[in-house]
Amino acid sequence: MKTYTVNPANTPDDFVHFFNTLVAPVLTKEYTAYFLDICRIFMNALDDDEDYFVMRTNEHVLIKGEPEPGTKMVESLTGTDMSCAVYSKEFARIYLNNVDTRQTHDVVVGAMFPEYKKNSIAINPLPLQGIYQYSDVKWRIDPYNFARGYQASNIKFVDILEDFEKMKVMKKAAEKAFFEEWGVSIDIKDYKYLKNTTNEK
Repeated sequence: MKTYTVNPANTPDDFVHFFNTLVAPVLTKEYTAYFLDICRIFMNALDDDEDYFVMRTNEHVLIKGEPEPGTKMVESLTGTDMSCAVYSKEFARIYLNNVDTRQTHDVVVGAMFPEYKKNSIAINPLPLQGIYQYSDVKWRIDPYNFARGYQASNIKFVDILEDFEKMKVMKKAAEKAFFEEWGVSIDIKDYKYLKNTTNEK
């Protein structure tokens, strides 16, 4: 069973900026990079041959034994949080078809699949406690109300990726037009303005 480790540094800065600007402006850049790397891992896992995979949120998580997933789609391996968990490809597919940034990843997972099992075959010397390193995010809904009234977002990650690719094309075209008009190279950062002005034409 393949093990993936979340590394926010893998997320390109321009993708983080795009996501913050047009998808989830309430998130910090740090949490956005973390969340997008989780989505990247889920996409990679869908391309893998195995039906289950392990994802840990940092390299400090030590797996003591080989996880044996049962019929559940998600199993927390640390027993206390989602810093190390085994997921099914089917759950990864559901997660990517319902991009949700209204709460932390662990709360979203719990709301999507509240019956996930909690084992204890992994040790995390740096327990997350609600993902404490991202505690400055102003979540729109508290964990209890979010989990109690969860509804699927139906926002697909592939659609977000396609919008990002379109935005890069629009950005390049606008920068080229500006250079041709004024002879000055610029780096457009205001994606919201660029999207609105392009849609108006």
